[in-house]
Amino acid sequence: MTDDNIETRNHATTSTQILGASTMEIAKPVAAQMKELRDINIPTERDHNLKKHLYRLFEVDSEGEMTSVPCRYTAGQETRGVILIEESGGGKTTAVRTILQEAQFLALNPETGEPRYLEIQVPSPATLKSVGLAVLEALGVKHVGVNATVWEVWKTVKWRLGEQGSASFGWMRRKISSCPGQPMTLRVRYG
Repeated sequence: MTDDNIETRNHATTSTQILGASTMEIAKPVAAQMKELRDINIPTERDHNLKKHLYRLFEVDSEGEMTSVPCRYTAGQETRGVILIEESGGGKTTAVRTILQEAQFLALNPETGEPRYLEIQVPSPATLKSVGLAVLEALGVKHVGVNATVWEVWKTVKWRLGEQGSASFGWMRRKISSCPGQPMTLRVRYG
């Protein structure tokens, strides 16, 4: 038997083994590979522009280093934000998450050991009260009275952020949908 015949025969055996394998055995490696591919982030011009606009929202210290302090306008009363609008699946969440994770000035707060931003799932339906309760839960407040008013919930959010040394609060919604039950992601930046 020649080397060519041995190679062909080995190939046939391997094919038979693969064809004889269960769907689950084949699907696992494919699913793992698909997850790996989905986790790949290739920065685009949009990502670079988003990073530039997000970084512009924060103060720079005397040494030229970025800080977590938001730039204030209108006599120090207001901050600015960025809106990112794109079709579903365009990579908005990945882009924002990557930029926030790479921003050293938004990394762990040395006083709390927590990142200087929150990421929550916005409940559906998204009401001021339900969003406020989700923010409080992310901040570690687990029990809020069921009869608490919207005003009381957001007063508690403001108090809790103040406890953590925050001077600002803002959010970005990943997806705006009129379909009930569609989750939205909320990213909150705080002190």
